Amino acid sequence: MFSANVLEMFKYLVNNDIEVSFHKRDDGVVYADLHSHAKSHLHVYEKDGKVVFTMRYGMEEIINSNESVNALIYQAASCYAYRCICGRGFGSNAWDAVCEQQDITVSYGSM
Repeated sequence: MFSANVLEMFKYLVNNDIEVSFHKRDDGVVYADLHSHAKSHLHVYEKDGKVVFTMRYGMEEIINSNESVNALIYQAASCYAYRCICGRGFGSNAWDAVCEQQDITVSYGSM
């Protein structure tokens, strides 16, 4: 279902106060909701050796599942900072802290 590195990413996120929950789509794909608490959702699933991060408006970011745990965490954090905020003035303090650990600056808007 999820590779060892993706499971380690989930463990890291949970240890940094980010809720991770698992769900199954109607087509049978199991995905994790990374609970962005922002304008856009942040879901992740694996398919054909790829880790797929999905967000609002059909946006996807894809990374190879054999990438390092740190690369997966960085990808998740960048999706949050650059795709989930969507110009809004709200988000998650826990995600902000993960972004800071990854040297990613989160910029909130005023909407």
